[in-house]
Amino acid sequence: MKSPPIMDYYGDLGPVEPAMEDNIEKVYRILEGKYRAEDGEERLQKARDAYGLLSRAPERADGDKDYANARTAWFRHRKWADWEEAAEKTAARGEGRSPENKNLNYAQKLMAKMRDRRGKRETIIVNGAVRSDWHEEAQHLAEELAEEHPQDDIPHNAPAMTYTRKTEDVVNGEADPESFACDLCYNKKIKCDATQPRCSGCKLYNSECTYTGPSRATASNAYHLKKIEMLEARLAQLEGQNQQTQTLAQVTHNLAVKSVDLSLQSQLYDFDQPWAHHAGTSSSTSPASSSTGQGSNICTQEANSRTLPPLRHVLPTIEDYFQNSNQLLPLFEKKTFMNMLRGWYAYPAHRKPDAWAAVNIVLALAHRHSYASSFEGTQDMQRYINNVQSVLNMLVINEPSLLVLQIILGLVLVFHGSADQGPASIMIATAMRLTQTLKLHTNAHDRGFEPDEVLQRTRVFWVAYILDRDLAMRTSQPPIHQDCDIDVDLPSVNPPDGSGLLFGLSGQVFNYFRSRIQLAHIEGNLYYMLRSVRALKLPEHERRQNTLRIRAMLDSWLSAIPADFQPHLVAGTVSNEYLRYLSLMHYTHLQLVATTHHTDSHHMEWMQEILNCSKGQTLAVRSDLAARLPSCWDKLVAQARTCMELYAATPENDSALTWLVSCGYLTSVMFITVNNLARPDNPCRLTDQSNVDSALLLLERLIKATDDDRLKRIHGACKELSEKTRFAVASQPTNDFFNPPGLEFGDEDPLDAGRWDLMDGTFWASHSYGTAT
Repeated sequence: MKSPPIMDYYGDLGPVEPAMEDNIEKVYRILEGKYRAEDGEERLQKARDAYGLLSRAPERADGDKDYANARTAWFRHRKWADWEEAAEKTAARGEGRSPENKNLNYAQKLMAKMRDRRGKRETIIVNGAVRSDWHEEAQHLAEELAEEHPQDDIPHNAPAMTYTRKTEDVVNGEADPESFACDLCYNKKIKCDATQPRCSGCKLYNSECTYTGPSRATASNAYHLKKIEMLEARLAQLEGQNQQTQTLAQVTHNLAVKSVDLSLQSQLYDFDQPWAHHAGTSSSTSPASSSTGQGSNICTQEANSRTLPPLRHVLPTIEDYFQNSNQLLPLFEKKTFMNMLRGWYAYPAHRKPDAWAAVNIVLALAHRHSYASSFEGTQDMQRYINNVQSVLNMLVINEPSLLVLQIILGLVLVFHGSADQGPASIMIATAMRLTQTLKLHTNAHDRGFEPDEVLQRTRVFWVAYILDRDLAMRTSQPPIHQDCDIDVDLPSVNPPDGSGLLFGLSGQVFNYFRSRIQLAHIEGNLYYMLRSVRALKLPEHERRQNTLRIRAMLDSWLSAIPADFQPHLVAGTVSNEYLRYLSLMHYTHLQLVATTHHTDSHHMEWMQEILNCSKGQTLAVRSDLAARLPSCWDKLVAQARTCMELYAATPENDSALTWLVSCGYLTSVMFITVNNLARPDNPCRLTDQSNVDSALLLLERLIKATDDDRLKRIHGACKELSEKTRFAVASQPTNDFFNPPGLEFGDEDPLDAGRWDLMDGTFWASHSYGTAT
């Protein structure tokens, strides 16, 4: 009979000892990289299965018990087989009970024992606990024996047998002396030669040569193990909070004693909070984890470092996110997320990094429009991002999942509202590749998903689609995912849960999510038809036709929006929380319309022509300047005024919105400045001039925060045109009826405190981004 093929999970992970539990994950990561490089899929899968079992304490205990039971059962069966064979040989040699045959008595005893089939079967059945191929073989053999001797049937939970090895245990020296040492040699750690009737070690110490088989391991209670792990994790967490709270108190005391201005406080982002985990330190241990001593394992250290504020503090913020931001862009499904959140707090021993990152990204999304209003808010926002960044690479290189994709898309949303669109562009590439890997762009009904899962997968795909198109427009790069490779329906006009819907004061309903997807579709078409390499090589008349088609799409899209949500009425229809999203949508529409006329903020050639044409102040020069304006110039200027009013109506210190609407806002400033110069007699000239002056102040703040060359060029051109316009406007009579007060943006300047931009050069240099392939 062959040796049992035990599931040796420790062996699958390489040359590690079973006691090295703390290094299981470390060894697995090393083997994973090695097998990936060697294309060893079979070995990699074995390592994954082994890590999946050994990384969980209850399953690891069961595996260890099964391993020991199988080895014990195999030894017992082999010993009975050896006895039976030896007895038959000895009896054949000892016919007539010859006293010279010293093994005859042993043979008779053995043969008597072998007649007791109950004892033989007892050595094979191991409580039905061994889950290996060999156990099935042993069970089959036991059933055959039961059929031969039904009167000897015994229960499967028979107690384990303990054997005392005398001379009959090793007959004719056929047992392996290296595998099974006698009790004396085992206890004294000396080599047993297994000689008969006593080994040399027992002769030397004048002791009886006995062998006691390994006792069966006591089954561990999985519930008790889980409870112990939870208590250990909670203890480590409390110790860490206590130590870090003392550190924080000392830091606060030092800050109170010293006089530190606001510009120096921006350097204090790295101070730890009791629940914070700074980026780039995911592999290091916190003070709490080092205080637990050598008994703390890797899981306890990670649970200690990846902590969150108390649930009572987190829950209101998360509820606010689902009522506002997630209502319009449904990135997460509320019920699923809340179950994950409560599971995090209820079961500390089973916390996972993806759940921790998901909670942090939701907290960041909830604060992204308000963090710039205070220094503490900026610190918290930076900390949320650092926490997600600390586990990002681990999440990306593991098996793709919908939750990981949602986390990355959340980062894209956060980085999208910043001065530099480069990080968001890198992250959206990773997100779109994960989208394709998960096949979110295909019909999920054909693959057995539940209706709720299908709905969530579809919504996540459309959120990724919107961000992909919007970033492509802002960076003048092609979208990543092609429209021809989409096999999912648009969101329902009337979704059952009301996700994506806005309600006006007059009862009108606007599906913002669906309309935003349609606008993103136009953004993609604009690139392919007007700005792609292929489009730039088309004949002039074909490009003109494409331009007219894009304008028709934009007009049709705008006319489909209910009246209450049109740009000139929406400020009095919805709350400030929703107004920022509608303001961004209308600014995006304005930017697209201006792009079709090559008069947007990305086309500085048009501004240069206006500057060259405005060098003189004669009527002929003004006439030439007016002739260079687009045919629908009045419509563009009116929409620019409306969008500037929308931005002024949004809450102050919303840095994310400022950067999101910056392209359209700069286009609006350019339109109004040029209009005042070309038409100094327009009835709104003084109001427009006041608005331009306020916009130039905001531009100066943006330049101070970013030192962006494009902003400098636009600011210089607009300022030069504004000075010329001021001279032209001053010579015209005023009419206060058409010139209400200009827009005011408030006296507080958060840019001076460095709070309007989360990313600086050192922050991005310290992180590497894994891109799924």
